[in-house]
Amino acid sequence: MRETLQNAILSVDNACNALTRGEKRAFDDHIWKAAFSLEYLTFMLSLSRANVDDAWKRREKLSRVADLTAALSLAQDALKGAAEDDSVEGVYRKTWIARGRILSIQRRLEKTKAKKFKT
Repeated sequence: MRETLQNAILSVDNACNALTRGEKRAFDDHIWKAAFSLEYLTFMLSLSRANVDDAWKRREKLSRVADLTAALSLAQDALKGAAEDDSVEGVYRKTWIARGRILSIQRRLEKTKAKKFKT
């Protein structure tokens, strides 16, 4: 699972670099790779959790971030925290939060594509 976490971190880092360089296609690709890794990782971690208490998810309201750079930064911070955490619960929580950030970026990208397609 550590390898999958490292893949997610690398994909988010690469997405940040692509965004900085203005490479839209590369940015999209890296976001999808990060989402894939995080989806798999959160699923596998959820299977290995002993005491499932997900009440924190209802309290954990992800604030809306208007800027892609800020959303990526928040995802990066959560993933770096997950890499430093030794508990399954801690890693799960942080990857779940990062996954939410990446999924919100994906939704934003899809809305943009849909608007361009309609016009």
